[in-house]
Amino acid sequence: MKNLKNVLGKMLVLVAFAFCFLVGCNEAKIELSQIDGIYEVTPGSTLVISADCKNVNKQDLIYECEGPAIIDNNGTLKVNEDYSIVGQTIKVFASVEKVKSNVLTINIVDLMPTAIDLKVSNTNILPDGGYSDFMVEYTPSFASVRNYTLEIVSGNDIATISEGRITTNAEAQPGDTIEVKATLNSDNTISDTITLTVINRLDLATLITADNINYVVNQGNKYMQIKAYKDYEEIENVSLENFEFISSDENILQIANDGKLIAKGHGEVTVSIKRLNSEKVDATCKVFVMIPPSAIELEQVSTQIKETNVLTYSKNDDLKLHIATFNKNYEDNCTKAVTYKFDLLDENNAVVESENSVATFDSETGITFNKTGRVRITIKSNSSLNGTDTSAYEKELKLVVNVNEGINIDSISELVAYADQQTNETANILTDLYLTETENFGITGDSSYNSLWLVGDRVINGNGYVISTERLPLLMVDGMNNAGNDFLHFEYADANTPYKVQIHDLEIVGCGGINGVYTGELSQYNGEVVVNTTSGEYIRTYDRAINIYGYEYKLGYAEGNTYAYIKDLQITNVKVSGFETGMRIGHAVKGYMSDITIDNCFTNGLELYQNIITLNNITLGKLGAFGIELTPDDMKDINSNNPTGTAGVNYNETSSLTLTGTINSSNYTNGADTLYFQALSQSLGMTIPELLDAINTSIIDSIVKSQSSLTEEQKSALIEKLTTVLNSCMRNEENKVNFYLLIFVNKTEGMIYDEGNTTNRFAKYESDVEGGNTINLTTLLTTLATDPEYDGYKQYQYLIMDLTTGDPLGNIGQVVLVNEAYDPNYANSNN
Repeated sequence: MKNLKNVLGKMLVLVAFAFCFLVGCNEAKIELSQIDGIYEVTPGSTLVISADCKNVNKQDLIYECEGPAIIDNNGTLKVNEDYSIVGQTIKVFASVEKVKSNVLTINIVDLMPTAIDLKVSNTNILPDGGYSDFMVEYTPSFASVRNYTLEIVSGNDIATISEGRITTNAEAQPGDTIEVKATLNSDNTISDTITLTVINRLDLATLITADNINYVVNQGNKYMQIKAYKDYEEIENVSLENFEFISSDENILQIANDGKLIAKGHGEVTVSIKRLNSEKVDATCKVFVMIPPSAIELEQVSTQIKETNVLTYSKNDDLKLHIATFNKNYEDNCTKAVTYKFDLLDENNAVVESENSVATFDSETGITFNKTGRVRITIKSNSSLNGTDTSAYEKELKLVVNVNEGINIDSISELVAYADQQTNETANILTDLYLTETENFGITGDSSYNSLWLVGDRVINGNGYVISTERLPLLMVDGMNNAGNDFLHFEYADANTPYKVQIHDLEIVGCGGINGVYTGELSQYNGEVVVNTTSGEYIRTYDRAINIYGYEYKLGYAEGNTYAYIKDLQITNVKVSGFETGMRIGHAVKGYMSDITIDNCFTNGLELYQNIITLNNITLGKLGAFGIELTPDDMKDINSNNPTGTAGVNYNETSSLTLTGTINSSNYTNGADTLYFQALSQSLGMTIPELLDAINTSIIDSIVKSQSSLTEEQKSALIEKLTTVLNSCMRNEENKVNFYLLIFVNKTEGMIYDEGNTTNRFAKYESDVEGGNTINLTTLLTTLATDPEYDGYKQYQYLIMDLTTGDPLGNIGQVVLVNEAYDPNYANSNN
């Protein structure tokens, strides 16, 4: 890449290089409508939105709405069930990437009830001033038309209604009944009636008793039970509505007028029982309210741990778990409300050992591990009170802890200390770590300023947490570059000693900004990519988030010597953003990287040299240059009697990259907006359209010249045909470059020739796709030029284009493009 910059001025270099930017130019449009022309809805209703798409894949359509509703990706709009939203509007729109639809405006109108249910605070009412209050429940409950009228159908002579309350007069006698009707004002066919009974005050009762109650909420509704006696003879048909019930703690239990128990919390209360209109407490009882949690979840941990229920932790420290149970009583005192069980598992998750020999729990110190390995913690709620069995309603959470002999890190100072020593192999990150200006380390002006230098065998378990330098801007003052080099730099302890590096479940955010949201415009300062802030300062990112460095093969390598290499490279579930380069890895002889995301980096995403490595499930976001750069760096004389490559334990194997799983990229959704592509056009003093024209002209010219048997008239026709093909695939309506994924496979970095030998070797490139999975892009275009109907390229997952710079460097590498038209089930009808 160093010498690639030196030849940017040469037209053919840039022409052939930029040929990889594949563009679509057809107009794209999304038109939304409602099939039946309905643009008024009621609360709780459903409406289907139709989309007419032009040059847009309808399956990629993302619907959105503003207002009291939700919409799914099938276009089904569901209005909120709330009567208060009448009169509001809902706006519906959709998009695919940058293509946006029209906006539909839908009005929310009144919803009529289909039925009403008349309720009363007491169905039994006392004579001469006794009262009860009315209320109405609507079907559906979110109907917006809610006015009704109350009237006494029978019993007008013994009661009156005013402001929703019925009151008896002196003429009312025990046993009398009163019938009341409620009618919906807007529709008199919708009504409901209820009958109230005048009751005795139980002034004959001399003794009232109540028994203790065990109340498990999940068992359903429960009511107070009391008995009244006169002269020790039970009085029959005693109504609870003659009594008042008082809870000693309404945060645990409330009691309705009809004696219904309403659980508010978990615990024990005393209930006092009084007759209506009496100050005397006739009886008391205990009520034990048991509320098993609806679920048990971890809280105050990373999203990664919550999703997987797997944590990596050190045996040297006690583990305190913060548990949320969705019930107030458990959150206040969860250590007494749950039980813990510990099992040591083997690699097949079979239980090897259990209980206290594995780990112990203490409410003050937390969990103490007695074993290393995979420990399963089973946390189960215990809601029992007063000896009641609640096991059928309890919930549990199972958490697997990978217990090791390493150290736990929850501060920047501990992370720095870990980097400064070589005794602990494993580090477990237990919280988000943010560097600040008061936590600088390193020497100002030194190349490793604010870098963490990790030597020897290292394992970092991130547990899904973040290490961030976004709060530590590195300012460039008076032209001095005091930027960090590599934020995490892994290196062998001795030049002859192999070492291992493993990084799992970690996100690293660079000081370029918060997840790539930079504080100013991108620019260059003394040849460096920087952010120019509004205050005029230049902020420089770290060169790389991660650099894992094995001993490089160089000329003069002595046969038989052993040099340091990365013997066991494992990087899984790691995300990097906000750096100049995401990661750089050299001389891994057994490398495996899985579920990697690299985003918002100024130059390359992933740089690989002298490796034998497999990438599984890779996502590349917005990058300034190549998504993946593969460079063997240097070659021993391959014409010698003992030719060797630049990879493997003894550098006798060819560097290789194997791609498996899924390769995703949002990289270069608009190539002309990337710093790298802009730099290419600016260095030539050309606009983006001019650069595209130059690329097209050069490629077409090279293809036409290869057809030596054609006449001049046939060549003109071929030029016209190829121009159409290239314009359709390389530029859109705004003359900007779009392409899906870019992998650069370099033959030799810097083109260092060995003793005059100019024969170069490609790095080996493989994929997990069986059969032929690559096709040369020039070959493809030549085929399309002679057979415009050819569609056999759909059988290839990857397209490869050679980068030719002309003399003196010649062919310096390849660009690998993911073929968006790839069809693994394709059968070419022309074969």
